[in-house]
Amino acid sequence: MNDTSTQTDTLEQLLARTGTGDRAAFARLYQQTAPRLFGLCVRLMQDRSEAEDVLQEAFVSVWRRANRYNFSLGGANTWLTAVVRNRAIDKLRQRREATNTDPLEFERLPDASHGPDARAMASADYLRLERCLEQLDPKYSRSVRA
Repeated sequence: MNDTSTQTDTLEQLLARTGTGDRAAFARLYQQTAPRLFGLCVRLMQDRSEAEDVLQEAFVSVWRRANRYNFSLGGANTWLTAVVRNRAIDKLRQRREATNTDPLEFERLPDASHGPDARAMASADYLRLERCLEQLDPKYSRSVRA
């Protein structure tokens, strides 16, 4: 296939070609969609490293399952977003299960939220934030403070 048709392929066409094992189509699909999907991963995972893992796992899944994509059920963008979202949800569940502890343990811990260390940290954070806001243009600083 020539470069011109590759440039104008829709995501649906790229996904269909990926389903037949076309590596060039898969690379193009990745180039066109990864930045947006990575943003979704970062928002869902709240951790850049985990977001990278989720995106990689999602695209491995896309490569393996592209031949199962059903065009009549929705657009390629919708399908890709669902693959990424589902992969992120799976990862979040794993994270929750790995950190799941006995709730009674937390009841036995003293509340440190009002102790001197907590107040010192809050004060230090406040001062750091103030310094950052002072570096902003005044109109942006006012917006953040509002």
